Amino acid sequence: MGDTGIRAGQPRDRDPGLFLQSARPRDPGKIAVGDAILKKPGPPAAAEFEAMRGRAVIGADIIDKICGTMPGDRHHFPDHARSPATARREKRDGPGCPCCLSGPGTPPRGRLTAAADVRDAPVSRRPRKEPMSRGQAAGVIEGESGRRFDPKLVEAFREVKEKFKT
Repeated sequence: MGDTGIRAGQPRDRDPGLFLQSARPRDPGKIAVGDAILKKPGPPAAAEFEAMRGRAVIGADIIDKICGTMPGDRHHFPDHARSPATARREKRDGPGCPCCLSGPGTPPRGRLTAAADVRDAPVSRRPRKEPMSRGQAAGVIEGESGRRFDPKLVEAFREVKEKFKT
């Protein structure tokens, strides 16, 4: 997971490069939601929100099916990819989705990917919202310490955030 994850109290990963590769398809379940919902301006209706919320479980199924066709162990890729895909929407205090995990019950890779998502997604233009600045996105991460994000992870983020100005 690299130095940041280790400083945040995350376990030393056997292959940090594999974690980075497996975090890329962090939302494969998005293909099951459809553009009509994903590109809709404004907030989603209740049924649309539930469809979006369920995409983490669908994403894990997609990863399992794809990896089931791979010969051999593939260096634990399914385990690495499943955590970011399913746990990146969980919150430290529990109201996340899809499983409402909290605190140490949330897989470390999911916790790290959640923070990376908040560092990346809000600065991108979406039909539902205007992009925010990188500084505003960093402020969201820091402001959600102890609620959405693990405080140790936020502290590690503070130590390295200046490296990610681009």
